[in-house]
Amino acid sequence: MRFFFFILSAALWVSILSCGSAGTSQHLKTDENGWTDDYEGGLKVAKASGKKALVLFTGSDWCRPCMFLESKVFQSEEFKALTKDFVLIRLDFPRRHPIDPEIKKRNRSLGNNYGVRGYPTVVALGPDGKEITRWVGFRPSDKDKYIANLKGLLSK
Repeated sequence: MRFFFFILSAALWVSILSCGSAGTSQHLKTDENGWTDDYEGGLKVAKASGKKALVLFTGSDWCRPCMFLESKVFQSEEFKALTKDFVLIRLDFPRRHPIDPEIKKRNRSLGNNYGVRGYPTVVALGPDGKEITRWVGFRPSDKDKYIANLKGLLSK
């Protein structure tokens, strides 16, 4: 009888623990560099974790400043060291590579909502989803300034 009670208690605790963590799951589909294209999921993770989100509006296959930002900043070791402190959301507007029509429509709508007028645009959001700041455009000579701005954002 005691053994039965022990098994029942253990099963109850496992059930309680798994239910408690299910609602706070932090799982997002990301690429090898930690970026997700799941805007809503990214905002949920940012809110639940208390992290700031970086929302990148990019033209990955046609926008030269976007390509420079990717190669000079986002591929740098300095940026990679900061990624644990942010939720990274990439909204792409490719011209040469096909994209799911629903994702294209969603990205266009989000671009309009944020008033994106140039690429790349990076919008920094607080854990509450409110805009803190934004950066538009990129020149390769701006790498150190860009990294410094990101580090400064962490202290806000």
